[in-house]
Amino acid sequence: MDLHWLTDSAAWATVRSLSGWLTPQVLIIVSIASLAMFLASVFVTPLLLIRMPADYFLRDKPHLWTRLKTASMPRRVVLLVKNVFGVFFVALGILLIFLPGQGLLTILVGIFLLDFHGKKELERKIISRPRVRQAINWLRRRNHRPDLILEDADAA
Repeated sequence: MDLHWLTDSAAWATVRSLSGWLTPQVLIIVSIASLAMFLASVFVTPLLLIRMPADYFLRDKPHLWTRLKTASMPRRVVLLVKNVFGVFFVALGILLIFLPGQGLLTILVGIFLLDFHGKKELERKIISRPRVRQAINWLRRRNHRPDLILEDADAA
């Protein structure tokens, strides 16, 4: 294993330059944000999975631009704000990978907020994994909700 970078003075200069903005206040803010994201993920994610319609993955939504053209002004604002938050969470998640926090979970939250081509296929691919589907359906059954319906279940 090559560890020469540990003694490289240029690498330490970079670390020292970062320490200027990495103050205790920044660490506290990042830690509080990380804790808030963790708690939100623990409470909000199950709630969303329980409230999700059983046939959610069978529905196809029109592309974002089509929905923006036909939506009322308040709905347009909601769609745009939702996508702005999605971009924010993806960016925050990338930062949290390197800082203390739930980086990958935050990125996933951001992706699910965004509207982009291929999103539905990505969601279906994630949810079709047996362990993921079993865990979600277990949670839904515990709360007296029907199992999620997927295309491959109907084709079988």
